[in-house]
Amino acid sequence: MFRDLREASETDVYTFDICIVGAGAAGIALAMELIGTPHKVVVLEAGGFDFDPDVQDIYRGVSVGLPYADLDTSRLRFFGGTTNHWAGYCSPIWAASFDKQPWVPYSGWPIGQTDISPYYDRARDLLKLEARGWDAAGGWDPEVVADSFGHPPFELDENASEPRAYVINPVRIAEVFREDIAQSENLTVFLNANLVEILVNEGANTVTGLDIRTLEGKKYVFTAKRYVLAAGGIENARLMLSSDSVIAQGVGNQSDNVGRYFSDHLDISAGSIVPADRGIDLQRYTRLPYGRESEAVIVNDLTLETQRQHELTSGHVRLRPIKDESTGARTLRQARRAVKRDGLGALGEHVGKVLSAAGDISEDAAAYLWYGQTPLKRIDVQFNLDAAPNPDSRVYLGDETDRLGMRRVVLDWQLSEIDTRTITWMNDWIASRVAVTGLGRFRLEVDPDAVLESVVWHYHNISTTRMADDPKAGVVDANCKVFGLSNLFVTGSSVFSTCGGGAPTFTIVAFAIRLADHLKKEAGK
Repeated sequence: MFRDLREASETDVYTFDICIVGAGAAGIALAMELIGTPHKVVVLEAGGFDFDPDVQDIYRGVSVGLPYADLDTSRLRFFGGTTNHWAGYCSPIWAASFDKQPWVPYSGWPIGQTDISPYYDRARDLLKLEARGWDAAGGWDPEVVADSFGHPPFELDENASEPRAYVINPVRIAEVFREDIAQSENLTVFLNANLVEILVNEGANTVTGLDIRTLEGKKYVFTAKRYVLAAGGIENARLMLSSDSVIAQGVGNQSDNVGRYFSDHLDISAGSIVPADRGIDLQRYTRLPYGRESEAVIVNDLTLETQRQHELTSGHVRLRPIKDESTGARTLRQARRAVKRDGLGALGEHVGKVLSAAGDISEDAAAYLWYGQTPLKRIDVQFNLDAAPNPDSRVYLGDETDRLGMRRVVLDWQLSEIDTRTITWMNDWIASRVAVTGLGRFRLEVDPDAVLESVVWHYHNISTTRMADDPKAGVVDANCKVFGLSNLFVTGSSVFSTCGGGAPTFTIVAFAIRLADHLKKEAGK
């Protein structure tokens, strides 16, 4: 069921078996796994069902490191969380990302891919993703995906790279699972419930309750046997650092790791290729339909041997063929889509536009007959890198406070030398491969002397409460339990030990399902 905390009595006692903070990808996935169990579960969501500027303002913060997205626009504070603008890219983390790579400082997870693979199967079902070509250990087989496209491959460099497929289906989990949650008998979601402090006992080894507030100033205490933070890669760390009444440095922060190792996937527009053959078929590398509701795209990963040989971080290159279309071609395509969507009745408003563009359309038709396709104007080259773990890249609390009286976040996003080395190597590599293969002429857009200025982000807030096998190296253990606390768990991208190959949301859901199984097992003791 759903309740609005603003309408609840402050004198009531709110006691549950499991308390989840946050209703985004992690919180909702975890809650869905607990529906129908004997456990009394509550989810505390800071927002309502819709975007509210006053609520969203709580996320406002400051960036003092590398340029980064505004912290109140890269995250969403209402039911569904940031999945409300999720692009939908899904792929498991690469197997090698879990392993210690000697040339990458702080790399490695306390678990392996085999520990998470079974939960990828369940995450795929929960997110309603295409089953064809799927294998939990490796994700979607790029050859199966490619065969459905019906376009030939272009061998960029079989020794240095290998194909990888992403399946894309931006499921709006807030909409998909809202009715199931509303009908649940053992699950309650409180909206407009802001966690202000995690309360602990004098020994600082057990959570005793949560100090919950509304923006209007009403105060509540929620208690449970077990607590889970699922508030996002930045907010999980902020909530722990803010809980300083008993432990001055914040709960779970005995080793000063909370907020550290902040990471994101790096996006670099490396340049473009002027194709030698404007009729070359590169459609395999565009975003194309895959199944009834999904799409897919194929990229080229750097092989592990390439990373080892040149001491690089992991990443991929994506070729994006751009067609040389006239305004007339786009006008005709828009008319076709309108008719397909709305029927012949929609044709009238487009007839005049199509007729006025007849000359362009004729020239496009002639070019299509000559090249066998709409000719290519250029091929954009995009790099996506997994930033190396860096303890100096961090989230901490500033002096400014928000409406709840909590200190706002300061983000100091930093990259490592291995990140800049990888970008430089990939620039040189792609330029040489374009020349060797005869694909065309590469126009570099990255300044080799100012590599970091070319880097942008993916809004993937990762690793601020990272998983480790030693409290000196992280914040949570292999079961996502906070070191030193008997009943506090964290889930979401903040527990990732490394950035990891692949977009994070799919793995966030898998880890939430894994944690649900662990909590059910613990509760059964």
